[in-house]
Amino acid sequence: RDEVFLTGRRYGAVVKIKTGVKRDGTIIAREVQVFYEIGAYALNGPVNAKTGCYVSSGPYNIPNRSLSTYSVYTNLPPTGPFRGVGVSHVCWAYESEMDDIARRLGLDPLALRLQHLVKEGDVFVTGEKLVSVGISDCLQRTAVAIGWKGKEEQSAPPAGKDVVRGKGLAVTIKSTTTPTTSSAQVRLNADGSAILLTSSVDMGQGALTSLAQIVGDELGLPFEKVSVSFPDTDMTPYDKSSSSSRTTFHMGQAAQQAAGEIRNQLLEVGAKKLEARIEDLELREGAVSVRGVPDKRLSITDIFTARLGSSVGSMFGGYCFKTEGGLNPKTGKGKAAAFWFFSACGVEVEVDRETGKVRVLRIVTAVDAGKAIHPKQCGLQNEGSMLSGMGSALFEEMVYDNGQPINSSFLEYMLPSMQDHPAEFYSILVETPHPEGPHGAKGVGEAALPPVAPAIGNAIANALGGIRCRDLPI
Repeated sequence: RDEVFLTGRRYGAVVKIKTGVKRDGTIIAREVQVFYEIGAYALNGPVNAKTGCYVSSGPYNIPNRSLSTYSVYTNLPPTGPFRGVGVSHVCWAYESEMDDIARRLGLDPLALRLQHLVKEGDVFVTGEKLVSVGISDCLQRTAVAIGWKGKEEQSAPPAGKDVVRGKGLAVTIKSTTTPTTSSAQVRLNADGSAILLTSSVDMGQGALTSLAQIVGDELGLPFEKVSVSFPDTDMTPYDKSSSSSRTTFHMGQAAQQAAGEIRNQLLEVGAKKLEARIEDLELREGAVSVRGVPDKRLSITDIFTARLGSSVGSMFGGYCFKTEGGLNPKTGKGKAAAFWFFSACGVEVEVDRETGKVRVLRIVTAVDAGKAIHPKQCGLQNEGSMLSGMGSALFEEMVYDNGQPINSSFLEYMLPSMQDHPAEFYSILVETPHPEGPHGAKGVGEAALPPVAPAIGNAIANALGGIRCRDLPI
């Protein structure tokens, strides 16, 4: 695996954070400096520094903020994006500090967070108004699921016990690449089957399934009647990238609108043939029918015959979905994200005070999905993020000697094994529909990962009565 470890790795970072707080827990100011270690080449380093900067104070309303990030070249292998680009590093810092603030002031860490979390319509540090903000729901449902007991969670561990337990919470906010463009084309055949042409890449996240569901729903077709292409840029329309957890929102919207063009064609022909108004028609189960009069219907094959004279041919629809935005490079103001990710994590750990060994007992992740197009896949995405986050928190580390990796095998680079998995894992989906997403959907993929490490770190600190580990892996 030597070449794998030489060709790409995650950014390293040093985060310095200072927060001003009143005695009643009101946060009035926060200063953050982040130094991202980006290796020998720029690649995505500057973009990483930007995306990490405007979220470095967390998903909180803080009236005074000074946020600075830097990309630092080093004599190490190149770095590249990893889930939660730039966000996981700063989340580790600000969520660890939130627990420390609560401990210093004798406050419940849950209440402290809820007091300051952003809400619907709040103006973010970039100057934009936040839409589809379900982070308070995420945190509250996570706390209930993990069995949070308020200030009691930060009390001193019982004396004389070698093995102690603790619980921790953490939240995060993350942007998606903006502005970007996604294009889709849909073809409906006379036999009632549809094909979606897309350049989105399915690497196991389930994008093709969700896109097929969106097209099928728009055309009133059963799921198995919809095919989705693999990318072939000789034939498939343009898509920015399958990154930034943007596919369901961007390509989903393009696919929905493209299928909507065909839907309009079907309803126009159906209205003439059935002698009904378009608004009185519905499209379901592969047929156009008059609402409330199920016997008055035309199959898709019938509509093709009415339009083309025989049951052959195809109808086409296409759409290019482009998000607007971007930040002014001088002021940092503008629209940083077409939509924002919000999530929370709760963890219970067991710590052996003699050996230092940590065992993760339970993890709960809650993500605001906007609308879960395929809830099972969303839960599996959250589970994948949980495992990745747990690896970053406890095990995974690149070790170098004079710029060369010396643990470049999976025997020495420790990934979480089956024995390291938590005994219990819960995925919670919060749905606060986004006005521009297909059926209100946002992204899910990366959302659950950043808060996992700080939640584990906070749980360990609470188990040990406030002893804080500041470096990863723990």
